[in-house]
Amino acid sequence: KGLQTLSRLSLSSRNGEKKGKKESMESGRLETVKVSSGAKMYEASSITFTRWIFLRLLGIVYLFAFISLWTQIIGLIGENGILPARHFLEVVYQRFGSQSYLLFPTLAWFNTNNSFLTFLSLSGALLSFLVIFGIFTAPVLFILWVFYLSLVTIGQDFLSFQWDILLLETGFLAIFFAQLRIIEKPLKNGKGQELSSHIVLWLFR
Repeated sequence: KGLQTLSRLSLSSRNGEKKGKKESMESGRLETVKVSSGAKMYEASSITFTRWIFLRLLGIVYLFAFISLWTQIIGLIGENGILPARHFLEVVYQRFGSQSYLLFPTLAWFNTNNSFLTFLSLSGALLSFLVIFGIFTAPVLFILWVFYLSLVTIGQDFLSFQWDILLLETGFLAIFFAQLRIIEKPLKNGKGQELSSHIVLWLFR
């Protein structure tokens, strides 16, 4: 009987040791999962906040760019400007024909008078405030990119600098970087946008 009780005690102690090991391993796994999930949440919130700041600053850049054009556009490429946009597009069409619409994409093909050029510049400046305040960011960024591309295309010598091309490239990528929300919040990510955010960040680099 004494031997039986000793063997039972040894078996129970072994089972207790095994249970303790299993519990410690499970607790370790839970801690690892918690740490990894916390790291992922921190990374996602960091990307979301960085994106929010970047797009607000881009809206400010657009604002100054369009205001600068608004104050000068008539004298530079207006109807009686230094290099009139109408004459430029006429020469382009004579040389390239129907391919001109693809080679020189601009809304000025519809109209090149002073009122329309002012409309593009002033509307761009006003729409920039929506990006700054995070309202309809993605569609507004698309409109701003189209407006600025239209002006750069007909800007000739006045809008052929590297920073103009850089703003177009950055503005185009920013369209896919913005959240698909009515109001963009700094610490709230859009559904299914983590992958697109990483891809756009890689393209920016």
